[in-house]
Amino acid sequence: MLKRTAIWPILMCTACLLVGGCARKEEPKQKTPDQIRAEIQKVESDPKMPANAKGMVLGLLHRELQQAEKRAQDRR
Repeated sequence: MLKRTAIWPILMCTACLLVGGCARKEEPKQKTPDQIRAEIQKVESDPKMPANAKGMVLGLLHRELQQAEKRAQDRR
């Protein structure tokens, strides 16, 4: 069993995590349209990627590019 003195640091750490650590949510990093275009070029020029996987990835990247362009336009 833990000694009494060892319980206080555990309680303090738990309280700190409950108050500040868990409540703070990190915002997901959003890529700029230029970063997404660079990824699209990288995927298109990759000779090792199978065609079916390449098509799927490119479809997702194009959708992400449209959303990023819309976000950039809304900010202006």
